[in-house]
Amino acid sequence: MLPRRRRRPGETPLILTPAQRRNLTHIKEVRARWADGVPLEGPDAKFMHAVLTNHPRARQKIGPGVRAIVVHPYIGGDRCFWVIRTDGTAVDFSASLCVTHRELPRRTKVRIMMDQFEVRAVFRSWRNALATAQRDAFRRNRSS
Repeated sequence: MLPRRRRRPGETPLILTPAQRRNLTHIKEVRARWADGVPLEGPDAKFMHAVLTNHPRARQKIGPGVRAIVVHPYIGGDRCFWVIRTDGTAVDFSASLCVTHRELPRRTKVRIMMDQFEVRAVFRSWRNALATAQRDAFRRNRSS
């Protein structure tokens, strides 16, 4: 689940139509229904292919053609959809972006990735260790 973020001045809120809500719900159901790495089949495959064609960069994502669409973990463990192309390459795609046509700002994406990998905690501990070392060095120089 993505963290809620504040709207910037002048930014319009994301208002979903009932059809978009149904599509997003169906996408979540498809993702939950299929095991990792298993190619989608039947109506789910047709639905997800139709969703993919609505991606803002559909030509780049589809490339030479679609052999299969699978659910597979992404960096950080989130399960997302991947396109297996006819030339054997694979690329991930955001199904919610296909429905809403609204991408998260880069800054928000970076924060989400940092939270997933606990980068902030690592930086915080590093900063605290550095501050402690500086304080100890100051005390040593002061007492000498």
